[in-house]
Amino acid sequence: MPSMSRNVLLSGFMTQLSQVDGFPCSYEDLQRFAEQIPKDSGFKPTKTRDGVRAKTVYNVWCGNQWKEHCINEYGKSLPLADVKDKATGEITTNAHTDLRKEMYAEFQDTEEYEILKKEVEEENKKLGKSTPTKKQSKDAEIKQLKKELAKEKKKQQLEKDSDSSTSESESDDDEDGDEHTKWAKSRFEKSTPLSCFKAWIMSLDPDTYGEGKKKAIPKDDLQKFKEDHDFDDYKGSNYSVDKCEWYNFIRPM
Repeated sequence: MPSMSRNVLLSGFMTQLSQVDGFPCSYEDLQRFAEQIPKDSGFKPTKTRDGVRAKTVYNVWCGNQWKEHCINEYGKSLPLADVKDKATGEITTNAHTDLRKEMYAEFQDTEEYEILKKEVEEENKKLGKSTPTKKQSKDAEIKQLKKELAKEKKKQQLEKDSDSSTSESESDDDEDGDEHTKWAKSRFEKSTPLSCFKAWIMSLDPDTYGEGKKKAIPKDDLQKFKEDHDFDDYKGSNYSVDKCEWYNFIRPM
């Protein structure tokens, strides 16, 4: 029998044996024993490793969540690769590889994945090992990037909807608010700094300004108001929402 066939047979046998209910050894345990097989026997693996191999999140997940799924769905645990008939090449045991990959991908988006990841890293540290990392393929990187972009777009849309809702609420407040303030704003067509200042002054004094009262601020009074509120100091860059109380008091049409 060619050495390659022996290697396939040994690997398949260890996989099946480790899946038998009640068998005390995992596939990794059998693999470590197999590494002690002499090189000249023709079987693999023959590379000797020092100590216990580092765990991976995927292997732990397969040995727990995936195995439990298989037992519940198919009545038994399954190998991690399809088992084929040597003579016909037909699949005798379907490993449901695509489903396993899909389920693991979904698992990676859960909090349970992060918890398991930390547990595996801690266990590997105790063994003096580094948790192996698998380099993503180009397709996987693109898929991950698209997923992140979709999340970012969704986040931006939610923020936009929130801002829009807030603006509508503020607009409703204006419509349902002080009638005198609306009257003061209606006296001016443009939202210039001076017009906003005048409207703001009149809105603060409903006893003096309004229907049946003064409809404009006399020139002398306006000059006094400018001095009292340091109007000339709030020009240019100082005319802003952070510094000026009457900033855009009349909203532009």
